Amino acid sequence: MNFKISIVIPTYNRTAELIEVFESILNQTKKPFEIVIVDDSDTDAIEDVINKWENIFLNKVIQIKYIRNTRGKSLTKARNIGIDNVSGDIALFLDDDVILEKDYIDRLTDIYSRIPSAIGVQGLITNYKKTPKKRLLFNKIFLIGYFGKNDCKVLPSTNVTYPCEPDKIISCQWMSGANQSYRCAIFDEFHYDENMVRYSYKEDVDFSFRIFKKYPDSLFMTPYARLEHKASETARLPNQKRITMEYVYSFYF
Repeated sequence: MNFKISIVIPTYNRTAELIEVFESILNQTKKPFEIVIVDDSDTDAIEDVINKWENIFLNKVIQIKYIRNTRGKSLTKARNIGIDNVSGDIALFLDDDVILEKDYIDRLTDIYSRIPSAIGVQGLITNYKKTPKKRLLFNKIFLIGYFGKNDCKVLPSTNVTYPCEPDKIISCQWMSGANQSYRCAIFDEFHYDENMVRYSYKEDVDFSFRIFKKYPDSLFMTPYARLEHKASETARLPNQKRITMEYVYSFYF
């Protein structure tokens, strides 16, 4: 099936990283039909980048929409703004510091064709490393979360497991915010929780796990749609604020 793909990229003060994302999108074997940029930045630098790239995308028959978030800096609000402005069959959320392998979109959308019950699909972040064996047992006992092989679960502690070496398409309980896609019809039922503000730690877990609880066996990861998540330090919260937010939101849901 020839799905129309809408890419949503919330961004905050990362011009160089965003350009790398654009380059990897242009290199895709299957192109999206639109890209929605939701800008939380303090300056006009991102808008300037969009103005320079708009015609480049139009030459590839890709429409680009630029939206400045005026509702208050928040990743959940930015994602919801993106949801409200997509017009495709599938919405693909990307962080502004990822690099896609050239067949990423093709491999991702193939799962929707092969598994009609799929509501959400994510690819594999290739630069995450498996938790060392000495640490793994400790993490499992204390529900800290870990990088394993084929596990993609939400633990009772709300920490998560992530499969960094999957050897097959696997069913998931949650989806990584760095690359997560959904059939747009699901947005009639679900939006991101805007009570989670600013950095909105675990907003991706909260959103996708709510979908999983209502529709089990509807979320998947394919190891064949591959990308790198650079996890840029540009515009991130200072460590102390980030740690505090992570602690508070761990008890939120």
